[in-house]
Amino acid sequence: MNLRENLQCVQGTVKEMDGTPKKLCNLKVKICRCCNSHLSNVYDSIDLFGKTAQRENVIEKLKEVGKIQVQESDEDFLTTKICRKCFRKVTGLAKAIDDFQNIC
Repeated sequence: MNLRENLQCVQGTVKEMDGTPKKLCNLKVKICRCCNSHLSNVYDSIDLFGKTAQRENVIEKLKEVGKIQVQESDEDFLTTKICRKCFRKVTGLAKAIDDFQNIC
């Protein structure tokens, strides 16, 4: 089942079939996928399908740390960018989890 089949549109938001509300992405307004902050310029954001995100394995870390599923088909409905602050938090948390697992 693809994303479009799994979503139900309700007054400017999207609800997944499990009831989780998500904001629709207005492609003209750039916001962070994690914290919904406004991204004022291109240097404020990390594209989840860009080189930096691929090198740092950000999509996998978002799934692990924040339980956020990201797919290329999301671009129609949801933003595929995150702010640098969230990028640092996600990568830092993933490293902390990995370090803790190595200790145990």
